[in-house]
Amino acid sequence: MHSRLSGLVFDDFMKEIQKLLNRQKFDEVKKLLHDYEKVRPDKLFKDGMCFFKSGLYRDAISNYKELYELKHDARALIGIGRSYYELGEYTKAIATFRLIPSWEKNKLAIFNSALAHERNGEDADALKLYKLVTRLFPQFYLGHLNLCRYAVEHNYKYANFILKVGLDKFDSPELMQLKFQFNEQQEQLKNRICDFSLFKYTPVPGKRELYPRYSDIYVKNKKEFRHLEALDLSLPVGYKGLV
Repeated sequence: MHSRLSGLVFDDFMKEIQKLLNRQKFDEVKKLLHDYEKVRPDKLFKDGMCFFKSGLYRDAISNYKELYELKHDARALIGIGRSYYELGEYTKAIATFRLIPSWEKNKLAIFNSALAHERNGEDADALKLYKLVTRLFPQFYLGHLNLCRYAVEHNYKYANFILKVGLDKFDSPELMQLKFQFNEQQEQLKNRICDFSLFKYTPVPGKRELYPRYSDIYVKNKKEFRHLEALDLSLPVGYKGLV
């Protein structure tokens, strides 16, 4: 099915063909058909981009599918996948990116798959693909930026190292802002750990118990405390004796 813009172009093209047929200029018809077939894939791709940028994602998908049927072009699959992503159909987007031959070596397929996995709540797959795209394409700024963003937002234990690698390659305001956000986040977590550590046990005056009793504060917040302990943050010297 032709998209709206492609439909208008196709109608104009058919009118021109009909005029030439009426005048019995068959050689010109043949040439025009040949030229149209040559430019059609690029036209479909550009129309698909136009629809995508306009937020007409269903029309974009229609155009890109027509392009893919005409010519198995990886650009068409990227366009279809990105359109599904914008529509919130993340599973379809991921499946589409996987159709690209050797997709795990295609920068845009890996990167867009990572975004879709993250939105779909599949954090392990998203992190794996963010790491892959930055490893295979070390100068790909968007890959590093989104890996750093993911690491900070999910408080990934190697976030500090990931940020350092990103900032060494790209001295960008976005990465500097993420570094600032991460440092603030770490300080808040360290303070929270200290609060829990100070109140983990209920002291018994004049008595040292072999197995001290957990405080009510700790018992009520045990899940959060254990999560904080698992983060294995490098605490300042003054905190060492408290945890």
